[in-house]
Amino acid sequence: MGLSLVELLVAIAIGLLVVAGVVQVYVSAKQAYRATEALARVQEAGRFATAALVRDIRMAGYAGCPAAGSGAVTNIVDLDGDGSPDPGYTLDASNAVQIEDEAAGGGGGAGSVVAGTDTITLRFAAPQMVAVSSPMANETAQVHVAANPYSWAAGDVLIVTDCERADIFAATAVASGGGAVGVNIAHGSNKNTQPRLSKAYAQQAFVLAYLTRKYFVGDTGRTDDAGQPVYALYRQDNGGTPVELVEGVQGMEISVALDTDGDGSADTRSDSPGSVSADQIVAVTVNLWVRSILDNVVESPRTFSVGTETVSPTDKRLHLVFTATAALRNRLP
Repeated sequence: MGLSLVELLVAIAIGLLVVAGVVQVYVSAKQAYRATEALARVQEAGRFATAALVRDIRMAGYAGCPAAGSGAVTNIVDLDGDGSPDPGYTLDASNAVQIEDEAAGGGGGAGSVVAGTDTITLRFAAPQMVAVSSPMANETAQVHVAANPYSWAAGDVLIVTDCERADIFAATAVASGGGAVGVNIAHGSNKNTQPRLSKAYAQQAFVLAYLTRKYFVGDTGRTDDAGQPVYALYRQDNGGTPVELVEGVQGMEISVALDTDGDGSADTRSDSPGSVSADQIVAVTVNLWVRSILDNVVESPRTFSVGTETVSPTDKRLHLVFTATAALRNRLP
């Protein structure tokens, strides 16, 4: 005997219910996977970005052993040839940290600053160092190091320090000296105000690279599936080509803690760091707004704050704010 029409209809209905259940489970699992993937990527981006910023903020003002602004750090760099030390290479309390509030923007294009976001520029000696291999005969003699593992070349700005003093100079020649000397680094007057350092450094000294490092939120030149621009955190060293560190960073808001009475402790806080005296900054707080590239991963948009700014997104992407505070180690008492 075959199936009756009623039995067939019941079987089809049961089959459809089973298929609908399977489809619902698949859709839910896929949505959960997308949400988990978006959360993982946003968290990874935020943690990486804040870790990079905190590490370099802590280094601001580092000049080997002498503290920036102590009077033990001398700048003789004169790359523009005007006979005066270039202020951009003076490592002191006034320029170790420079913050631009709500930048005007870079005019569009890959690597350009996103208008309305903060930027931070840090100056310090790179932590990688090479020991002086033999004593200088006098203050105008070349600096001798055993090797050149960081490929320093003529025109690079370097720092030599022995924990008593530090000199910032432009290398006018970096050449092999042979034998135990290894590499000779000259500091002639064609790129410096004078060829003389503040002292003749001995073998207890070290040579480091001078670094001006800028962090900003920039346009990658790419767009997401909805045609919206993709932003990222960028790092720019010594005015060179900006390097994209991590995508999805939509904004950066910076505030600072200030020591107004000179006792080495923070007395007040400012949400407008571009208008404060830079030599009073003892700590920096960074708020990073990170957005998922994937859309439709949250049920509905929600309003949130980035520092003092309120953001009301209209998409269904995941938006998280990462906050980190770093003290300027080289200003601690």
